Amino acid sequence: MEDKLKAAYLLNFTKFIEWPDTTEMTLPSTIRICVDATPEFLEFLSQLVGDRRVGRLKRKVEVVARSASKGCELLYLQGKHTPDSLQDENAIVVTDSDDNFFPDAAIVFYTENRKLRFEINREKIDALKVTVSSELLKLARIR
Repeated sequence: MEDKLKAAYLLNFTKFIEWPDTTEMTLPSTIRICVDATPEFLEFLSQLVGDRRVGRLKRKVEVVARSASKGCELLYLQGKHTPDSLQDENAIVVTDSDDNFFPDAAIVFYTENRKLRFEINREKIDALKVTVSSELLKLARIR
């Protein structure tokens, strides 16, 4: 159940984060959610995303396995990872638990009073030059 909530959060993050676009004159680009998780999680998130488009530019959302990806906007890491395992430094890194410390994580899931929550590292987000909606920031613990 918790994995399904995390998948829903990942999709919703794409609705409340604006990535810079190269030009307004081009067709909307794709927001790629790269996933390093179980095949079941990847399949569920792919089904959840479907053919959705998000943001003011109506960008298409695509879910891909991290091993087969380059150029991710959102990178979800499930489980333990070493700090040198990150290859896409422009991605917003989301980790599945505060138990799995990852220094480049911009968003970290955690459990509080048996409820899934998330925290946002403003310094990491600001360095990526993305715009996070105030609505999303209201829901997050900020560090």
